[in-house]
Amino acid sequence: MARYLAFVLAAVLAALLATACGDDTVAPPAGVAPTDVIAFAASEVGEQSYGLYLVRPDSSGLRMLVDETDAISFPRWSPDGDRIAYIVGGQDQERPGLLRVYDFQTDRAITVSERAGASPLGLAASWSPDGRRLAFFEATDGGRVRIFDLERSRLIDTAEIPGTQPDWSPDGNSLAIVSPEGSAGEQDLYLVAANGEELRRLAERPGVEGNPRWSPDGKLLAFWGAPEGQPDLRQLVLIEVESGRLTELGAGYAAAWSPDGELLAYTKPGTDNASTRDIFLVRADGSDVRPLSESVTLDVWPSWSPGGDRLVYLAQATPRTAFLCIVQLAPETRDCLALPDELVPAAPAWSPQ
Repeated sequence: MARYLAFVLAAVLAALLATACGDDTVAPPAGVAPTDVIAFAASEVGEQSYGLYLVRPDSSGLRMLVDETDAISFPRWSPDGDRIAYIVGGQDQERPGLLRVYDFQTDRAITVSERAGASPLGLAASWSPDGRRLAFFEATDGGRVRIFDLERSRLIDTAEIPGTQPDWSPDGNSLAIVSPEGSAGEQDLYLVAANGEELRRLAERPGVEGNPRWSPDGKLLAFWGAPEGQPDLRQLVLIEVESGRLTELGAGYAAAWSPDGELLAYTKPGTDNASTRDIFLVRADGSDVRPLSESVTLDVWPSWSPGGDRLVYLAQATPRTAFLCIVQLAPETRDCLALPDELVPAAPAWSPQ
């Protein structure tokens, strides 16, 4: 614990030094899709200012892509890394947000929907594997999943898909969603065809589920389950899509698959303090669980590097103090990005290329 606290303090000093000295490294050029960079949303301390940023894993090349009028949630890269989808605002159904897509070729963002919903408990939009379509949660009529065709710039008419937190299967044929189709007050994990038909329940557990994430080979889904109204009791679960067999992994959420599908990174409550969270790794068969962080912070939303040898995650110390930290797996090292001290970053997303 003391070592990690010293590590966080060192990161703060490094950030201050970088801000004072400046960074002359050239940022990724506009009009070109960057490689091996981290996208993240950030606000400025004391300012009503929000932006979507890029930075290299060595802290160089910091660049604001767009500025927005409200908080930005969960940037998601397209499979080719040429666009980023994100949601502005939309923290509840009473105040829907904007689903926006930034395009590196045009260096601008377009609005896909004005009724998108964001959730602090799971990702709210997902790219199809070919990068042509975007599934998202529309906060209207009780909530449903909609699909936007980027090539035709229009919503696709599909059968009604009641649910939220969609994640597109690697073969592009179906979506995993969380839907209220089960018992009253519960939400279960479902599989639905991309045309909105063939809704099939995958997991029926007491309470609610969230944040389904496909393994790269399409054989497994990771998700969390919790008693209704008690998200702090979230348990991480793996399900074999074909057989329906469940593997309970214990407390955890915010799971992310490694590019080769062999490992799963996730957030787990800290062992010494209920207000802290740590990043853990587990193999796809549920074995070899081990911690990657031992923190005095709330460590959440891990995201893998394209090569699968590193992870970036959000380490939140206070509502106005947060860091983006990187773990290299072999040899295992940790470091935090040296961002300007006035920036408060949110969930990061490493580029796919």
